[in-house]
Amino acid sequence: MDIVRFNNCLADSSKGIFNEEFYKYCVVKFKIYVMHMFGNKIDAEETAFDIFHYKIFLIKNYSYVLLPNRWLFKVARNYVLDKLKSDKKYRSLIENIDADRVYEDYLERADLKQALRKLEKRPLQVIWLHYFGGYKFKEISQTLGITAKSASNICKSAAKKLNELLS
Repeated sequence: MDIVRFNNCLADSSKGIFNEEFYKYCVVKFKIYVMHMFGNKIDAEETAFDIFHYKIFLIKNYSYVLLPNRWLFKVARNYVLDKLKSDKKYRSLIENIDADRVYEDYLERADLKQALRKLEKRPLQVIWLHYFGGYKFKEISQTLGITAKSASNICKSAAKKLNELLS
């Protein structure tokens, strides 16, 4: 979908006009993001629908979007962060991060996968959220219930350990 078409559909949805093509385009993008965040297909579909319904279709203040994909991922990220902060169901998904599941889509290097398996749970969570989820340390601290400085220190020490394991 090109930029002009995307913005026309977004303007229509702000007026309450439903466009199936626009819906499918947005939901696919949201599912991709949520799948990478949680690795759970059922939650991804449900969350993608919620993001479209609550953040796109009910949008009141429409403004022209220059980079639709980036904007959609930002909307999805903000929605997921809000859910993580408020909903125990989503928080439990973060608690169940598993090195094999999370990194299989991202990494081709077997030695890096092996090194990640040697990390403890908390460093693995912080590394995943920061490097693969794109979270800032403040957001990680809110999600995991630790201070931002602790998140930063955990990430640095985990990165150092990974470097040692890989050398």
